Amino acid sequence: MMIGAIQSAGRAGEGYMTTELFAGSTYDPEEDESRLTSQLLSVWNLMKDQQWRTLDEIGTAISSPPASISARLRDLRKPKFGSYVVERRARGVRSAGLFEYRLLPPGSVSSVSGAMVKIAKKGRNPFLAGMMHAAKIVVSEPDLAAARMALKTELLKVAKR
Repeated sequence: MMIGAIQSAGRAGEGYMTTELFAGSTYDPEEDESRLTSQLLSVWNLMKDQQWRTLDEIGTAISSPPASISARLRDLRKPKFGSYVVERRARGVRSAGLFEYRLLPPGSVSSVSGAMVKIAKKGRNPFLAGMMHAAKIVVSEPDLAAARMALKTELLKVAKR
């Protein structure tokens, strides 16, 4: 899926007019596209096993600097590169500032979502409880129009309370 996403991201329409895969004020396609594409594929190939790794561990494994790894992980979240879920958590004591990352397939329920569910179920946060209720409504409806109508109906009920 990743290789196809990179290949198709550079093409648009019938004539396969190329569009830039990457962007930014300092980005030069001639100088940077090959390197960034190679980095992106290397990060994806390493991280697709869904194991937790720090930026330094990823960088050492693929011979790239941590800042570049961080940028490629952000790229993997973008729709043109597959809309992957990139999770982050502290390794050790959070105040030390060391974080680790893992890559999950598009549409995965992350552990962050799982934590939200636990908090909402315990009633500790009314906002999260409401969001989880809304998410259940959306997931249970067969199409977007029905989900919108169900949410609107639910919101009207809450407003009358």
